[in-house]
Amino acid sequence: MRGPACGSWKAQSSKCGTQGSADTYGCMGSQDAGRRFFFDFGDKRQQTVDGMLRSLAFQLHKCEADFVDLSNLFQAHQNGRDQPTIKALKDVVYKMLKSQKKKTSIVMDALDESETRDDLVQWMKDVIFTPELDHVQLIYTNRPEPEFVRDIPSLIGEENRLALDKQSINIDIRS
Repeated sequence: MRGPACGSWKAQSSKCGTQGSADTYGCMGSQDAGRRFFFDFGDKRQQTVDGMLRSLAFQLHKCEADFVDLSNLFQAHQNGRDQPTIKALKDVVYKMLKSQKKKTSIVMDALDESETRDDLVQWMKDVIFTPELDHVQLIYTNRPEPEFVRDIPSLIGEENRLALDKQSINIDIRS
């Protein structure tokens, strides 16, 4: 993420959370510049769409405390004792994303580590093709696995793909 294609995005980042892993939550950005949320599928405990949705809901809630839909979902499931369905989580996260007034970026690292790749690709399609979420930008990294090579380029267009330098990636992984 050192190249010029990422420069303007990185230049706007001001943190109110810390980047790192899916265990690390926080919104990045200001009200004026928009918001950025981070999720890392490399965390073994959260390699599912369910885990990603929970992380996004938590991060969105942390940045904006007044989300009635999330509170209602929590209460409807005995204050967290029962687990909501993935559909219920998706619905709440969509509502939370729709309520964002500024550009919102979701950075998803290591898509290829997801255990629910087909569900993940479908979720990405849903976000991309939902008109009320046109202010939401998905930024992601992945190795060229079949599901992603087959499905994602047609969603985003070849011109929006950025190949990362393999040598730099390998150095980063080893460190």
